[in-house]
Amino acid sequence: MGSEMCIRDRAKTSTVQTDVDARVYDFSKPMKLPREYARIMEMALEAFTRHWVNQLVGRLHVVITGEVGDLSMRSYDDYIKTLPTQTLMVIIDFQGGRNKGVLQFPRQTALAWVDHLLGGTGDVESTPDRELTEVEVSVLIDFLKRVLSDLDIAFQSMLPLGSQFRTIEYAPQFVQVVDGSTPVLFAPITLTAGEHQDDCSIMMPVSMITDAIHQGDVHDTRTEQQKAEAAAVRQLLVDSIEDVPVEVAVRFTPRKVNPRELDGLAIGDTLPLIHPTSRPLDMVVGDLILAETAAGTSGSRLAAMVVSVNKGEKK
Repeated sequence: MGSEMCIRDRAKTSTVQTDVDARVYDFSKPMKLPREYARIMEMALEAFTRHWVNQLVGRLHVVITGEVGDLSMRSYDDYIKTLPTQTLMVIIDFQGGRNKGVLQFPRQTALAWVDHLLGGTGDVESTPDRELTEVEVSVLIDFLKRVLSDLDIAFQSMLPLGSQFRTIEYAPQFVQVVDGSTPVLFAPITLTAGEHQDDCSIMMPVSMITDAIHQGDVHDTRTEQQKAEAAAVRQLLVDSIEDVPVEVAVRFTPRKVNPRELDGLAIGDTLPLIHPTSRPLDMVVGDLILAETAAGTSGSRLAAMVVSVNKGEKK
């Protein structure tokens, strides 16, 4: 009894002390990269792609172009699901190994690059899709180190990466670079040589970027003139489209109906919907949900009263 009272007393009087500065995180609101930083990231990735293409053209003597797709944020598991089951993943150590990323491209593409680097024509269409040999990996690593140096240069004014080659993997589903639920930034990169296109990608952990933002290490490197020009272009775009009419619709939850029911429809028939009476209707433009509405009337016309706005979801 005495020991129980002693434990209770210590529990009541004990306090937890920490020197760590904690930031409140609302799990109901997914983390988003601020728009201005997302644009800086996109500019850095575009610069990296140009450097990468220049490396390929200069080393392989082949005309190649590159294009960066939309930057997106998702979990690492979701990123892995976007990759082919067999591909080449270059695992990268950032900032002395504190963070890790991925540069991904097809294995056949890697084989073609190595063939070029060894003096061949790069024609590997008749070569089975396979893992690289030790010699081929050695040749590729030498090239990749130059590519990672270009990655550092592209990001140097925004964020010090310190990119270092770590290893090469071939089966994404078995590669755990970070925890599956870890948010990552992902950008597809398309490399085109003649009529042939290669789908590549680059992945970085979101925490590496957001930590730099909180520490004030991320900077907008544009000049004041460039910022002013960008703002003017943005305003011109807004002015040019704000008076363009768009078709707005209010939708119920869709219901599947078999052809027999449709063929038998007649005037006076009632088709029950699955939309609950307590659920608002979606106001949409195309596939984008703008708001939730409640059905009503305005004079002699049906109307929709907005009850929430700017959901920004796809229908």
